[in-house]
Amino acid sequence: NLNACIGSINSAEVLAAAGFLNDENILTLGLGTSPNWMEEDWPYVFRPAMNNNRATPIVTSMIKEDCGIESVAIFKGQDDASLATSEAFVEHCEEVGIEVLANESYDLGDTDFSAQVANMLNTNPQTVYISTIGETGPVIVRQLRQAGYTGIIFDKESFMISQIEIAGEENADYIAFANPYVTYEDIEDCDIDIVREFLVDYSEMYGELCKTDSAYRGYDAMLALNEATKISGSNDSDALKDAMSQVNIPGLGGQIDFTIGDREAYET
Repeated sequence: NLNACIGSINSAEVLAAAGFLNDENILTLGLGTSPNWMEEDWPYVFRPAMNNNRATPIVTSMIKEDCGIESVAIFKGQDDASLATSEAFVEHCEEVGIEVLANESYDLGDTDFSAQVANMLNTNPQTVYISTIGETGPVIVRQLRQAGYTGIIFDKESFMISQIEIAGEENADYIAFANPYVTYEDIEDCDIDIVREFLVDYSEMYGELCKTDSAYRGYDAMLALNEATKISGSNDSDALKDAMSQVNIPGLGGQIDFTIGDREAYET
């Protein structure tokens, strides 16, 4: 009796579940950022969030063209999103002429990255790129800063308020990313009308601002699903799936546009 499914924000979980949901003809809105699961032939699966492959060339352009940086050290996880994004990053670095001096990895659950930090910094990179998930990002940021690295750190996703709290504000400057979502400590800092309205509603409901972008992704998913119900006039999963391809509305990350036909909401 399921009409639609939203989730997960973890790409590995989407990859594990979405095929089954697709085979059952259930509209599925996955919120993970890995490119891999959207490369499957799953017509019932859509992504109302960011595909990291769309962001990677923007990041390499930021590094080479905007900053004039020519060498980088990479720190990556072994989860689907982190690994796929770091591999795409390496390919784009080769294309634009950025030298990868070190390519270190970690296993989920690790907290001591001193060996990886030493290996990266011993190559004297001009910048560091981290491709991580969850709370690993702020830990590696803190350890890089404590080891004396003061340069720009490029992140595969937003560096969020929750991560700043873990890394320490003194360590969280000069972190750059290409992502449609930004978290805020104060609503007054937000000058994007639709995001500001969302933050006001969220604050009134929960008594605080969201500290991660998970709520942003979930809200965009609900905006898209709500629009699909309006277009289809139905909650039937087949009708919703057909209507989803007609959805083109403002979202928290920009224009949610599924009319292009690739089942991806954000093209840039």
